[in-house]
Amino acid sequence: VLHHLSTEKRRVSAIKEMIRILKPGGLMLVYVWSQEQEEKSSRKFPNQDMLVPWHFSDSMKYKEKDEKYITEKNYEPKHGYRIESKRSTVLQRYCHLYKHGELESLFEKLDGCEPIKSYFDCSNWCLIVRKNL
Repeated sequence: VLHHLSTEKRRVSAIKEMIRILKPGGLMLVYVWSQEQEEKSSRKFPNQDMLVPWHFSDSMKYKEKDEKYITEKNYEPKHGYRIESKRSTVLQRYCHLYKHGELESLFEKLDGCEPIKSYFDCSNWCLIVRKNL
């Protein structure tokens, strides 16, 4: 979820917590959305920080705090807009799109871990990190 955190300070804080709970010598795999998209991708991101539409289908169900299921019959969005033809509500979610090398640089700023391998997979930047012994 690092790509949904809006500031570097929040991202670093989340990474510190991931490192804290990882066993010494343990490995962590981190995936984040990439600003650089594969050619076949329909997504194009002109900026690194964007609101990206998420289509919440009427057929989806989820639980609220009171454990009551929400369905198309009783779900009224507080924000977003409806597309009746697709039977969905479009909500905007914040995304920070990472550039090549940016994820590694976040981890390199911290003590207690070592980036092992970085790679690009399905329009995501990926990083394997080991917690120091």
